[in-house]
Amino acid sequence: MVCNNTLAVARSSSACRFRIRHTKNANSRIEEARQILGIEEKLINAFAMNAAAMIDFKVTEDDAKYIIAKTMMNVPEIERVVKGESVEKVVSARKFNQMAEIMGHVLLSPGANLPTAKGTLWGVYNGFASYHQNGRDFKSNSDKTNSLFYGDAYNKITSAYNAVLDFMAEVH
Repeated sequence: MVCNNTLAVARSSSACRFRIRHTKNANSRIEEARQILGIEEKLINAFAMNAAAMIDFKVTEDDAKYIIAKTMMNVPEIERVVKGESVEKVVSARKFNQMAEIMGHVLLSPGANLPTAKGTLWGVYNGFASYHQNGRDFKSNSDKTNSLFYGDAYNKITSAYNAVLDFMAEVH
């Protein structure tokens, strides 16, 4: 794992929790674990390939705003914007401000400004993750940890990853 982004994506594709009791079935459970670990290795390799593709995929600020909107807005909101209403009028002030803060992270966060990330889909994903890891307020460190590993932040980072992959597929 390089960072929490990698962990979040790896976990999003995984439901791997394995317990093996010392019983007569232990050997078959060990073999099952080996097979699952092989699948996990394939998922990590797929993530690495996707990350490399994101790094090579150049985007504009408008592309980043589009990805953020698709991640943050529900279908009725998106339909209203497509019909010509402004995002600011369609979504709540809280959601609009959150989207603006995410865009700030896409443009200014350290991870999004690395030479391999700036102006790329990898930068958009990293900016989104940066907001949920560093830009949000949590009541406590425990709440932050739970959100990043199991809750809303984890789900939003995973949604951003999927939105970036969807954008790549739409454009190509």
